[in-house]
Amino acid sequence: MRNAFTLVEVLLVVIILGILAALVMPVVADASQGSKASALKETLQTMRGQCQMYYTQHEGKAPGYPAEGTVATAELLKAQLAAFTDAAGNAVEAGAGALGPYIYKWPINPINGKDDVTIVGDGAPLPEAASDGAGWIYQASTMTFRSDAVGQDAAGRDYYDY
Repeated sequence: MRNAFTLVEVLLVVIILGILAALVMPVVADASQGSKASALKETLQTMRGQCQMYYTQHEGKAPGYPAEGTVATAELLKAQLAAFTDAAGNAVEAGAGALGPYIYKWPINPINGKDDVTIVGDGAPLPEAASDGAGWIYQASTMTFRSDAVGQDAAGRDYYDY
């Protein structure tokens, strides 16, 4: 009567488990990348929608512009979308006449892990492709909000083109 496994039986089980793990890992990695791409699409959709809402509620002025100026900045873009503002875009306390906030927290790009913004000046052309220098690319005059993550999804579409 046998009471234990032999060394050969244990080694066979370990080898089979190793082969199964090697087959499963690429599937898990692809699923992870697919979920990041989905998160990026959702974030871009949310940010574009909230920029449009800000524009509508702030007398046709896109987020990022100062109340009395024409040069958008990343700091103002982040502050105006994540805080209460008046109709001119100035930060105010919550209460009567306060608009926003449009987002609760500035998003991190799920592909490259960055949250900073490259501002493209009014009239300047948008970059041809992502550079991975920042998390996001924004042009206030056109309210264009894009990912600055280099790479493609499983279908071969550049993250920049989402």
